[in-house]
Amino acid sequence: MRETRNGRGKRTMSDLVEVSVRSLAEYVFRGGSIDAGFRTGATLAEGTKAHRAIQQTYKETDLKEAYVRGDVEYEGIVYRIDGRCDGLLFDEAGDGVATVEDIKSTGGSVTLLTEQSHPVHWAQAQCYAYLYAKAEKLERMRVRLTYVHRQTEERKSFERMLTRGELDAFVRMLVKAYDPHARQRLAYARDR
Repeated sequence: MRETRNGRGKRTMSDLVEVSVRSLAEYVFRGGSIDAGFRTGATLAEGTKAHRAIQQTYKETDLKEAYVRGDVEYEGIVYRIDGRCDGLLFDEAGDGVATVEDIKSTGGSVTLLTEQSHPVHWAQAQCYAYLYAKAEKLERMRVRLTYVHRQTEERKSFERMLTRGELDAFVRMLVKAYDPHARQRLAYARDR
């Protein structure tokens, strides 16, 4: 339980649900892996290497594995959402807009990927952007999905420029879809 203030300034008690960006996005979109099946240690190491190759191109002022966290209240429940975005890049295009980059590694062909191939990946990246924009009171964020082939390091990126209002609406849609599951978890915890 968490104490909050309602719109009239009165103190109320609300439930707190902690959920990672990845869990929230994968629950709502029911998946997330580009490559189906079991991953070996070698596959994971190749993915890490591919991530690092991209992150090494960041400027000194950019952040790698940036932790973001924020609360979203929905119908009496406070959702504490957190996670680490692969990259947080500052003024990359010279327009003063911060960029959240989410890197996805794959063993498949990146040339076959389209912007609509994996909505769950956009969901994760947009959550990170929302959390950062909200915390820093930014009006716009650039959101980038970068796909990289684990062995060849071939890359393909997609970008969207989104307002904080658009990001807020999107995250609230995710929370609304997740809400029935969260309420079941809370009820189960109370009954134990």
